[in-house]
Amino acid sequence: MSMSRKLSDEEKMQRQLRRDEKAVEKEAHPQVDKYGAKILRILREEASDNPGIKYKKTRHNVGFMAIDCYAKKYNLSFKTKFKGLLSEHIINNEKVILVKPQTYMNLSGECVLSYAKYYNVDVKDILIIYDDVDFEVGTFKVKRGGSSNGHNGIKDIINKLKTEDINRIRIGISKNQIPLMDYVLQKFTKEEIEKVNSILPNICDVIDDFEKYDIDKLMNKYNGLNNE
Repeated sequence: MSMSRKLSDEEKMQRQLRRDEKAVEKEAHPQVDKYGAKILRILREEASDNPGIKYKKTRHNVGFMAIDCYAKKYNLSFKTKFKGLLSEHIINNEKVILVKPQTYMNLSGECVLSYAKYYNVDVKDILIIYDDVDFEVGTFKVKRGGSSNGHNGIKDIINKLKTEDINRIRIGISKNQIPLMDYVLQKFTKEEIEKVNSILPNICDVIDDFEKYDIDKLMNKYNGLNNE
């Protein structure tokens, strides 16, 4: 007599991750689709310690909020691939890849590196979106490169890609007297979420323009919006 049990969602994800990791080793070369695209845009957020529903709309999750806003704008859906959730979009006949990593925060670079290897992506074609306590809630900044500034997720991405020259959007979550790890895992207040929602359309515009313009033009175009 044989018995079987239904796999949990977590077990299914882990099996899929193992299959995808093997695929990376086997097929680490440029993926050319019918559009002839080789450009990959990885748009992501620094996930909290355990990605999941309990962290939805927390300060640490604001990057995912930006990605979800963009996905909603174009009616996009996500599927599991490598160590993240993947969605694909076309802008000006170029394939745009959106990724929401599902790793521990301090292992964020593993997810980014997996996609970069699989699609043979240049670092200049990667855009990272994440929370930043150095900016007030309701503001954001487009930035070209730089150190991690103590952010463990960005630190791991820099280490895995072996460069600090990574384009990014830093979304403000403000500072607080509460211990940092407790603070970033708290949900936004009603007033704060209204401020965040007010800038998400602008961040979606940055994502669209990232395919068309270099980072310097994006900085000039969008970094002044916070003062208007």
